[in-house]
Amino acid sequence: MGKPFKTELGQIESTYKWANDLNIDSLKQEINQINNPIYFVGSGGSLSACYLGVSLVNELGVFAKAVTPLELYNEKNNIRHSTVIIISASGKNSDIIFGFNTAVKFHAKKIISICLQLNSKVAELSNKLTISEIFEYNLPVGKDGFLATNSLLTFFVILNRIFAKKKLNYLFNKDSYIQDLESFVNALSPDSSITVLYNDFSKCVANDIESKSIEAALYPILLSDFRNFGHGRHHWFAKKNKTAAMLVLSGLNDRFLAVKTLEAMPENIPKLHLQTSLEGGEGALDLLIKSYFLIDKFGESLNIDPGRPGVPAFGRKLYNLKYSRQLFENDNNSSLTIRASTAISRKVDKPIGSLDKKNIAFWFKAYTEFVSKLSHANFGAIVFDYDGTLCSSERKYLGPDSRIAAKLNLILDEGFYIGVVTGRGQSVRTDLQNIIPRHLWSKVFIGYYNGSELGGLGDNLLPNKGLTQDENLKAAQEILKSNKIGLKIKTELRPNQLTISIDECQNMHYVQKAIIELIQLSNISNLRILKSSHSIDIIPSGVSKKNIFNYMKETLEIKQLSKDLLCIGDKGKWPGNDFMLLDSSYSLSVDEVNYQVDTCWNLAPNGMALEDATLYYLGLLKFGKTGMKLSITK
Repeated sequence: MGKPFKTELGQIESTYKWANDLNIDSLKQEINQINNPIYFVGSGGSLSACYLGVSLVNELGVFAKAVTPLELYNEKNNIRHSTVIIISASGKNSDIIFGFNTAVKFHAKKIISICLQLNSKVAELSNKLTISEIFEYNLPVGKDGFLATNSLLTFFVILNRIFAKKKLNYLFNKDSYIQDLESFVNALSPDSSITVLYNDFSKCVANDIESKSIEAALYPILLSDFRNFGHGRHHWFAKKNKTAAMLVLSGLNDRFLAVKTLEAMPENIPKLHLQTSLEGGEGALDLLIKSYFLIDKFGESLNIDPGRPGVPAFGRKLYNLKYSRQLFENDNNSSLTIRASTAISRKVDKPIGSLDKKNIAFWFKAYTEFVSKLSHANFGAIVFDYDGTLCSSERKYLGPDSRIAAKLNLILDEGFYIGVVTGRGQSVRTDLQNIIPRHLWSKVFIGYYNGSELGGLGDNLLPNKGLTQDENLKAAQEILKSNKIGLKIKTELRPNQLTISIDECQNMHYVQKAIIELIQLSNISNLRILKSSHSIDIIPSGVSKKNIFNYMKETLEIKQLSKDLLCIGDKGKWPGNDFMLLDSSYSLSVDEVNYQVDTCWNLAPNGMALEDATLYYLGLLKFGKTGMKLSITK
């Protein structure tokens, strides 16, 4: 099994060059938009890359944690507000699939998977879900041998490139340290145990040395950071002085700690100071490559090829152990359906398992009453938000895709009506005219600029930019132009809406809060602030997406259709821009929900969100003579 380890070492320079030239723009953009806690998930050798990811993210002030799939499961009560980044060479082993399914089951905010094989099992699962993105790259040297070598190097390069401010320029020069490796290994005995000391960016390499040495049955490895070693772990060297050895990893910032620690140790102890002159993630990459040659020397000293040490039969059984179903079944509350459990968890913003019986009973009653009310209603029309509900962010300048277009046209063909209320202006009219046949335009109503202007799809004179601009909005724009928050924003003033676009994705959360705070601290009254994913709209207090309701109901009454309206949007939680729209009797969210018991529930399946959830809801419609019904079960 596997490849000779020396063969893999001979491929690392070409792998480095390939990984350094790889187009990772889309992956970089996706990760740089994260502003919530991150779990890096990996098994075996890939876990070492997770530790590097944590160090890189921590430098940006974002909390991150490296975990195995089983450890992710044990973090299930914290997953819902986090992004899960899965790192796996093959994307197919049972543990990594368990980790992926754990992230889905416990409502991760986002799942990003990075694999080095095409058409992986993770990709198959990811492509079915809205909340998940898959990034696959085809490693030219093929699969690793027994140990993660070229794949791990690739992950180190990719992660460095995501966060580095400059292109990597690593030089391979093993002649500068190979003599030190040989001297250290020659001082070991077959019974030696090696304590590896690390700090910060060298932690990922220390973990990889431990992983490779143990997996290949080379030398037992004990891990500690520099200072925790001083709290008793040094006693190992007092009692095991004949077999104890020390390996110290350091970069520029912690070299003094490494030197001071080594100076305090007994002279007869075999020691190796593996150091780098590079900083941060690049330093970790340098240490990783040096550690590969150390592992090779370990193997030579023990006559073991680390690339193919042999796998016992019980090892294969352990690797393929089936356990996920039992763990997941233990989480299921037998009194609730999966749909109910998912919906309630979203509503209370907590895992269902964290609620006591009294709370579960209260919310299950609220859930069943809402579903019952919704399933018995008869809708003459559906009112949609636009961005994130009908149109994905990827299609912002293209309009709704063909799946959404087909569902909207079916509703209209069946004789019913559609309303679209958005923060946008003319672009939404153009988009909808492109996907809806002209003879159906009379059945479509648009609320421009969050409902400040209303009209039919065929009215090309709307929105009317010649209206007088609201004085309070003009004053708000002047305050924002002072740029007291110190970050890049762009304002666009319409007669009844001020839109603030935010350029810096990583600072999105901060900028949004700063803008809201700045407006609230001003003396300007009668304004309402609405938040979307990438912008903020400020509107006069009298403007509301609900303004379209009466406008549409007049037509429904004339047409003898039910005047009940089903509302669907994505930002139902205050100060989201659908907060008012979804605070109505019959309202469904495709993303965020409010805290009210009788409005704005998200009933979409696990892992489904935004326009995919909209399609799910529309797929439940049954058409009658005077209205549409939702065929939804509890």
